[in-house]
Amino acid sequence: MFTRSGGAGRWPEHLPVGAVRIGRSSVHYDQTIRFYRDLVGLSVLDSFAASYGEDGTIFGLPDTSVQLEIVRSAAPVVRADRIDMLVFYLPDAAAQERLIARMAAAGVEPTSQHPYWQANGGVTYQDPDGREVVFVSWVYGRDRT
Repeated sequence: MFTRSGGAGRWPEHLPVGAVRIGRSSVHYDQTIRFYRDLVGLSVLDSFAASYGEDGTIFGLPDTSVQLEIVRSAAPVVRADRIDMLVFYLPDAAAQERLIARMAAAGVEPTSQHPYWQANGGVTYQDPDGREVVFVSWVYGRDRT
């Protein structure tokens, strides 16, 4: 829970969460895994094959308390809307610049982005499934709201 000023409220006692996982299907599974592992630089926590009929890879964001799971999809990915994105809040401008340089060295260019990110210094890329990945040089709730 967040207050209007951006400060964190108390976590609900009835929800003792040890970790959170965001799951996404991918039609371009192998390319998507390479994008998040090799370009973005996320650590692979685990991967699985033919588990309940699915293949997948689990990344730590930045550790095991928050996870991104990419699962091979047999059907086309259906984007919900333009807000189907991952946002990485980086500690400073230097970290953002290093990431931008890493993407450029791999031949990946920024894409058009939501006006909020344009106005607030974000840089947006698309993963192989067309989902937006935003990198900003500040931490929401800590430095800005």
